[in-house]
Amino acid sequence: MLWSALSLLLIANIINAGADIGAIAAGVHLLAPQISEIWMILPITIVLTASLIFLSYKTIANVFKWLTLSLFAYVATAFFCHLDAAIVLKDTLVPNFAPARGFPPPGGPPGAPTPPFFFFLGPPLAGRGKKKRRQTKKGTPARPPPPPPPPPPARGGGPGPFSPRVAFFPPPPPPPPQLADGNVHIESASQAAKALEPLLGSGAEILFAAGFIGTGFLAIPVLIGSSSYAIAEALGWPCGFSEQWWKAKRFYSLFAISAFFAMTFNYLKINAMDALYWTAILNGVLAPPLLLLVMLISQNKKIMGERINSPLVSLGGWLATLVMAIAAVAMALSLVKH
Repeated sequence: MLWSALSLLLIANIINAGADIGAIAAGVHLLAPQISEIWMILPITIVLTASLIFLSYKTIANVFKWLTLSLFAYVATAFFCHLDAAIVLKDTLVPNFAPARGFPPPGGPPGAPTPPFFFFLGPPLAGRGKKKRRQTKKGTPARPPPPPPPPPPARGGGPGPFSPRVAFFPPPPPPPPQLADGNVHIESASQAAKALEPLLGSGAEILFAAGFIGTGFLAIPVLIGSSSYAIAEALGWPCGFSEQWWKAKRFYSLFAISAFFAMTFNYLKINAMDALYWTAILNGVLAPPLLLLVMLISQNKKIMGERINSPLVSLGGWLATLVMAIAAVAMALSLVKH
């Protein structure tokens, strides 16, 4: 069961990271049209991988802290587009499904704010690789003691609670922006920026590029790092970006190999905008089985002891699992029909 869940995580994260690498390249191309997107894939992968392996954790954390500001590009876009507040509120609270060709599959939107790595938060960036397993007298690993209760969250929340709030502002916001020729099917970052120019002016390209580049560099280490962290911890390897590379060679090797496969995903000539869209749908499909595992584990006294879910939390968790499962089935049916 563990390796089935980790396999789902690894596949989803590599595909998601590949889409984000393509999005970064699209953002760079948006700022410098003379640079081809395909030529940026390899340098982006090498710089990102080398930085995470050889830079100190403190440096990485400081860079990531400032990169989170790029998330506000999505928020700014929504406010500049002068959306009807009443329609936004209604569509937020009331689901809307239309049996028509071109309507977004229902599995996609729930998959955007609930990627599979959310169920494996270590967190991968901090790591617990410095912990050593206790040894028995014969030198075999002993069962580690149960972890202490987690500390209360800091006031204001961290990246976990913050991410879904930003996911409320996915670009481009509805209704879909329209190009000058009346086309609403956007196939590239440059087309998306062009569509937003009447609303945002000449700053549309800069805002879109900032969102693509910043969130891409923010997401890729977390995506590939979380799967590398989960697999390394399952195998008992030292892991986490707080470890020096020579002390956690297998963890960093796993990260580099995953980054390589994510990079090659972009050479299949898949459009970056389409890739981002379909990875959100992939997340929605993978969420129900992972949520099911989380619910089974969090209600098991043999695993959790006294820290099992309360009845209210269990009810919310099972409802979320059911809703995500229904959305995934509805998406599959809509794709079969169209």
